[in-house]
Amino acid sequence: MNKQAFVDPEVVENYQFRPDYPSELYPLLTQLAPGHQHLLDLGCGTGKIARGLSGGFARISAVDASSAMLKIAETLGAGSANNIDWIHGSAETADIPGGPIDFVVAAESIHWMEHAIVFPRLSAQLSNQHRLAVVEGDGAHEPPWQSQWHDFLREWVPRLTGEPYAPGDSASPFAVRMSKHKQWVRFEGQAAIDGRVDQLVEDFILCQHSRATFAPSRLGVNLPRFDAQLREILQPYATNNRLSYQMRTHVEWGRIQPAR
Repeated sequence: MNKQAFVDPEVVENYQFRPDYPSELYPLLTQLAPGHQHLLDLGCGTGKIARGLSGGFARISAVDASSAMLKIAETLGAGSANNIDWIHGSAETADIPGGPIDFVVAAESIHWMEHAIVFPRLSAQLSNQHRLAVVEGDGAHEPPWQSQWHDFLREWVPRLTGEPYAPGDSASPFAVRMSKHKQWVRFEGQAAIDGRVDQLVEDFILCQHSRATFAPSRLGVNLPRFDAQLREILQPYATNNRLSYQMRTHVEWGRIQPAR
């Protein structure tokens, strides 16, 4: 998949429909940080993590390849905090202020990075006691429409990506891509945090278009059929056109190391 999808204006516009992480995530991340001087948020998007942690660190460097994402981030809660530097650029090339960096956080953006460039580049700026946390999961977790959702993905994922939809297959191209960063990290622990989301059906659909796989530019002329098909799946589970579902956010943490 093309990580340039995340600078697509329509993808950026639809980021507002992604649910917030559970509130319990932020004290956990603050507790995991071995120091609270300098936080680096890689692929920060609209800054949910950087803004949520603004009160816990002396300095935050929040990096994203989309200038439009950063402009939105600055307008949202805590986005104008004096201790946050919004830095336009990719994780591979951005001018990241000098270290030492205590804590690195990356959400699902970590899967689209060139790890052989990013991690060695960071190493010179990390404190000896640094920690990396990977945060994943801002979608519906085992919702009532799960069976129909899998059928939907079995149709659309191969159509849009050329790859099979194979959940649970650790050898699939998707699963391999999602785990490549792990050869650069010695993980020490993990946690799952649950939250509840209440969302309009249309907002749930628009949220899907904030994801690289279902970017409007990728769907093209198929966009109306995609939306109509998904709407048909969701409506029976909606009350007053609203969905209620559980979200599960995973956090895994450890230290960056040379690739094994």
